[in-house]
Amino acid sequence: MSFISNFKFQISNLFTKANLPSILTTILLALTIGALFWYGNFKINKAGDVNSTIVAWENLRNTPRDLSLNINNATNQEKIYQVKWLLNKKVIDSSEIKLPPETIRTISPTKKVLTSLAELSNNNQEILYQAKISWSKTQTETLGKWLKKLNNN
Repeated sequence: MSFISNFKFQISNLFTKANLPSILTTILLALTIGALFWYGNFKINKAGDVNSTIVAWENLRNTPRDLSLNINNATNQEKIYQVKWLLNKKVIDSSEIKLPPETIRTISPTKKVLTSLAELSNNNQEILYQAKISWSKTQTETLGKWLKKLNNN
């Protein structure tokens, strides 16, 4: 018997009642694995498309010159950010900022915050400077720095 005729004989005898459970198990296993690969690929792609907001200090030094922060709207829609400036956990000033999609903006403290900061600095006390950024009812980020003393540097 040649290879081809032997192969045809095996294929014709494959679909018998005795082989039905193993064939159905193999088909079910192949479908399950295919579905799991598809679902996993879908979830990985979905996780890769997550857009968010990134809030970070422009400079990590703890000097009065380095009080600006960056807000990155990495989403594909415009967002409104509420920014509150706090000194020693007391709200000094606040503002609202609109950012277009996929935009980075540097935010500096207001004159009112800088004036209050200078007054507190004259007392030679440590100052906790914070910026609290909210962009929805559940999403808030607070960044803070301890400032030792303000100099006219």
